Amino acid sequence: MTVTDDDITQPLTSYTDTFDAQGILTNRSILNDDGRRFEIAFEDGRIISRTTVDQMNAYSWESVADSFDLDGAKTLREIIFDNGQITRTGYEDGQVVSKTTIDGADTYSWSSQTKSYDSSGGLETRDLINDDGRVLAYAYVEGALSTLSITDATDTRTWESIFQTFAAEGARETLARAYDDGRLLETFYQGGVRRSDTMTDRDDAYCWAYYDSVYDAAGIVAERTTVYDSGNIRVVTYED
Repeated sequence: MTVTDDDITQPLTSYTDTFDAQGILTNRSILNDDGRRFEIAFEDGRIISRTTVDQMNAYSWESVADSFDLDGAKTLREIIFDNGQITRTGYEDGQVVSKTTIDGADTYSWSSQTKSYDSSGGLETRDLINDDGRVLAYAYVEGALSTLSITDATDTRTWESIFQTFAAEGARETLARAYDDGRLLETFYQGGVRRSDTMTDRDDAYCWAYYDSVYDAAGIVAERTTVYDSGNIRVVTYED
């Protein structure tokens, strides 16, 4: 069924309703005088989705699409902008729980970014896919950065991954870097200052099994102990 506003007494030009075999409304298409088109889908008499299309290019976006659960609560909103950017926002109980932004026009140094939020609206995680092939995963506790994982997804660097942990006040506590050749470097910090690290030859590519380094309060190496595959141990002490 199509209704047309011929005498221009309403803000819409026309609307078209579609019904199933039982005569139940399944879709309503509305064309507004300002050029916007609304596509509304129904299920059991409830709205399950609504899409708004900017046919006249009067807005900064091309379309806005909302999805709803059977209780009428919004679960998802997707906006496609004129510049190619896409945002997808997820909802639970009326609150934002996730947001993904896709850089469709290659405007930024990343291709996509996804954030998740806790029940209080605080940031929990942030995942970033960079144009240079790095994948970054941030985790937060009560708004403070807790961990950061970086992966070399395109194998363009000498390392595979980097994993860092942070104290509540923001100082780095640990850093683990896995190299392409099998080495693993684990570094430990106090008050943000490097105090010790261990390099392990996981793939037996070198003549040593591992070496430990100890640093002074200024972060300068004070002692290094190397354990070789032969069983020999070498200890070197450094002085200012």
